[in-house]
Amino acid sequence: MKIHRSRFLFAFFAFGAAVAAHAQGSLVSGPMLGYQAHREALVWLETKDAAEVKLTYHPAGEPQAARTLTKISPPVSPAGTQPMKFVLPLLEMGRTYEYALTIDGAKKTLPYPLTFKTTRQWEFRAPPPDFKFIFGSCAYLNDAPYDRPGKPYGAGTEIFRHMAASGADFMLWGGDNLYLREADFSSESGIWYRYSHDRATPDLQRLWASMPHYAAWDDHDYGSNDANKSFEFKAVTTAAFQTYWGNPTWGEPDNAGVYGKFFWGDAAFFVMDNRTHRDDDALDESLHPAKSQYGAKQREWLKQSLLAAQALRHFTFKLIVTGGQVITDFAGASETLPTTSGSARSC
Repeated sequence: MKIHRSRFLFAFFAFGAAVAAHAQGSLVSGPMLGYQAHREALVWLETKDAAEVKLTYHPAGEPQAARTLTKISPPVSPAGTQPMKFVLPLLEMGRTYEYALTIDGAKKTLPYPLTFKTTRQWEFRAPPPDFKFIFGSCAYLNDAPYDRPGKPYGAGTEIFRHMAASGADFMLWGGDNLYLREADFSSESGIWYRYSHDRATPDLQRLWASMPHYAAWDDHDYGSNDANKSFEFKAVTTAAFQTYWGNPTWGEPDNAGVYGKFFWGDAAFFVMDNRTHRDDDALDESLHPAKSQYGAKQREWLKQSLLAAQALRHFTFKLIVTGGQVITDFAGASETLPTTSGSARSC
């Protein structure tokens, strides 16, 4: 049988185009703004089946100054998706930037603007800038196959739309930003599934893009209810948390964890890790006087960090953020799940 060469080539290229179209990557969630600084910012997003992801950015109104960052074959998580971070370096201070995403050659169009603003250099030059931020925690997002029987803990998600429209400068998530279920925290893939599933909640998407986000964790981001330092998958949840959030730093080289600090105007925020090195709540303090929720190294880091912030003299306010209760008006306080009505002392 004789096949005409031109017809063979046409069929070959048509087949290749069909394969390429089938392999088009998609945006699963984000983009989300992470930390911002004077000359740097972080943008997070998650894709699926993407071969190439590009982020193009430029000062607002100056497309001729655009720069592009590219990720080829982004790594795939145990949940089958591709969470990734773009760190945008050497930006101009105090400028608004516009950015755009292209996935496998297709530019993404979203129903809200993709912008961020770098920090103005006010230190030693002007009064500290006013700012406002949102603080929240205990975001139980329903997922029917994994919710407990009966009326589940969660409720609607429309509040996230109002938060996105608030005009806040940033959001600080205070822990229990998601709830690992029994079917999640018993395996690596289950943990990564929960992080991916909840991040993709539709009502959260505009919020992710509307302001920078910083996060602490608590027991339900970390593991089982009231989990302590013995939790068997804590290395997995640490990796997932650090992958899905955009804090500027994580722990110290000789002390694993998700603690760190960031600064906004004349406020210094110390974001603590109350799980990685936590002794169990039931441990008898009379027999174990070194009982701690932070561990000795992290406590020392906090002391030194507070002193360093004081020495810089820029910071009027110093806020210590931790996922669990530190000061309470009743004895024996521990972590509890939310009530079915959505209200509780802690969660």
